[in-house]
Amino acid sequence: MTTLKLQLTVQEQGILVRKTTDNLAAYDDYLRGRVHYNRFTQEATAQARQMFEQALELDPQYAEAYAFLGSTYFREWVMQWSQDSQTLEQAFALAQRAVAVDDSLAQAHATLGVVYLWKKQYDQAIAEEERAIALDSNFAEAYTRLGETLRRVGRPEEAIGLIEKAMRLNPHYPPFYLYFLGEAYRSTGRYEEAIAAYKRVLTRNPDLLPAHQSLAICYAELGRLEEARAEAAEVLRINPKYSLEVLRQRFPYKDPAVLERMLAALRRAGLK
Repeated sequence: MTTLKLQLTVQEQGILVRKTTDNLAAYDDYLRGRVHYNRFTQEATAQARQMFEQALELDPQYAEAYAFLGSTYFREWVMQWSQDSQTLEQAFALAQRAVAVDDSLAQAHATLGVVYLWKKQYDQAIAEEERAIALDSNFAEAYTRLGETLRRVGRPEEAIGLIEKAMRLNPHYPPFYLYFLGEAYRSTGRYEEAIAAYKRVLTRNPDLLPAHQSLAICYAELGRLEEARAEAAEVLRINPKYSLEVLRQRFPYKDPAVLERMLAALRRAGLK
């Protein structure tokens, strides 16, 4: 696949990419990495990591490649593919490296912000996402990341507005924008709207575990236990090692009661 075709492919996936390296081969590897990364599976994420590593071998000052290499470790942690506590620290180190290489790069701050969130350092997370927006007010992803962070600290109504703005800025948005919108709806008790959002996500990424997990929560909250159990079965199909205890330890909710309610809903759906 040529670089031009790769550029068209990532644009079709709703990915906005700027060329920030003079090394064309590194840029080509980076684009390939972004295509793999946007598929959200464990195998594709591993392929993306390889591409980002190759890009950095060709251009060790490629800040965006550091940011997305860090994101592969971050995803590995969030999706429970790794049980190693150092996985999140590796994501943190690479995000910090991206900022050190180019402090003016909004993507680097957005990545650092989401890692701070999962390190449960909420003020730092908000500061980094706001910094990303200050650097590039048209950077749609930063609005979704800030919205998700605000949702986790108990401000879901603000999250809805931010994510809707991101969708206006990038009308060809990737599916995780819609997933975060669903999460914001769920956090405000708008379960039917959340369910509709998750279903739309799954038409594009049928094996996206978080969407099935969130559907299970919504159905359990609505008392629709048969549907909740069906979604729980999908979660276990995708990740047979799925664990609510791992979720309890990792999930970053500022209010522990919010996390406990979510875990209770997942238990009603049949997950352990």
